Amino acid sequence: MSELTLNDVHQKMGEIADKIHKEIADNREADVVQFGKLSADNQEKMDRLNAEYEKLEDRAKEMEKSIADLRTPANHGDTGPTDQETKDAFCSVLRSMWTGQQVPDETKALVYSCDSQGMSHKVLTSYTNTAAGYLLMPPAYQKEIIKVLADLSPIRAHARVLPVSGKSIQIPKRTTGAAASWVSETRTSLTADTTLAYGLEEIPNHELEILYTATLDMLEDSAFPIEQELRSEMAEAWSVAEGTAFFSGTGSNQPMGLETEIAAGTVSSTANGTSATVIQAEAIYKLIYALSSRYANAPGASIFMHRRSTGVFRTLKDGGNNYMWAPGLETGEPARLCGYPIVECTDAEAPTSGIVNTYTTSTYPVIFGDMRSAYTITDRVGMSVQRLNELYAPLVGFWGRSRVGGQVTNGSAIRALLMST
Repeated sequence: MSELTLNDVHQKMGEIADKIHKEIADNREADVVQFGKLSADNQEKMDRLNAEYEKLEDRAKEMEKSIADLRTPANHGDTGPTDQETKDAFCSVLRSMWTGQQVPDETKALVYSCDSQGMSHKVLTSYTNTAAGYLLMPPAYQKEIIKVLADLSPIRAHARVLPVSGKSIQIPKRTTGAAASWVSETRTSLTADTTLAYGLEEIPNHELEILYTATLDMLEDSAFPIEQELRSEMAEAWSVAEGTAFFSGTGSNQPMGLETEIAAGTVSSTANGTSATVIQAEAIYKLIYALSSRYANAPGASIFMHRRSTGVFRTLKDGGNNYMWAPGLETGEPARLCGYPIVECTDAEAPTSGIVNTYTTSTYPVIFGDMRSAYTITDRVGMSVQRLNELYAPLVGFWGRSRVGGQVTNGSAIRALLMST
């Protein structure tokens, strides 16, 4: 039994064509000059080569016809194309191989065996492993996870952060200041000041935890360092959770948030004025000038608001028809509102719809002041991750925890805009 492949047929046909061209190039000019035509010997060579070429061409046609008449899996138990459309595609692939074009992934090899009984064939396809689909290159795989990045709160970056070593921390606080008295030259006695008073501000630490489980197969076979990826996910989840708590936490098993402190009266607010839903330009000026100059003029004094609120203020003008928003003074600096840098907070109150100057009544969309003097964050235990090999067997657990606290410790350093009349 002889084995032929399409590449063999193609190569032999090319070799014969080269011989024909060589014979023509080497002998035609001399024979024509001497005999007026090809000599008998050269003509015989040409006829023999042409006959051999035609024989191979016929063989190629038979092979193509054989592929077109492929037997179905139902009749022969073979794995391969099951309809005429797929058969036609294979024939097209054969033609593309003869013309030197690229062979599609659907068929990587066609091998033909010839014997005395006729021509049989075996087709290697990409359909199943039993039909040699494993010979195909696997799909391209990018070692990168597409992520929708979470918006993180900037409060930690602007607040006062204290590392602590106990369940809570107590910070001495002056509750009322001293008062000096004017006296005459002939005063008869000294009067003791009774206004100065101190107290303690206690900030408890709260536990924040997260648990992931993964199979052993995933940990062993993944193209990614799964444990490292889980730690990264935990860090982001922690940042999101604590950022939300710093803004709206209830103080019960979580930090006391800014908005909670404002609603409780720990932080003062300025009413918007003529509308309970639409921010008035003059209300921002009232908010700024209602805060003590000591904190309004502090290096860290800023305006905290949602990003969409920033979009609202970009088109807001004051009574003199001047835009209240202004770009940063230098490249990389934040934009400013009434001269103060804007800090965009993802957890701040946002417009009710899109970038439209409409807000929910009794909310606090803008906070102004020195956040470092106003809000204190305590870190008892930073982010730690423990691998649990037995507790969730056959899964592996990854348990992460941290202990953090936070609350307003100086309500006089900030002031909020209240959406009310």
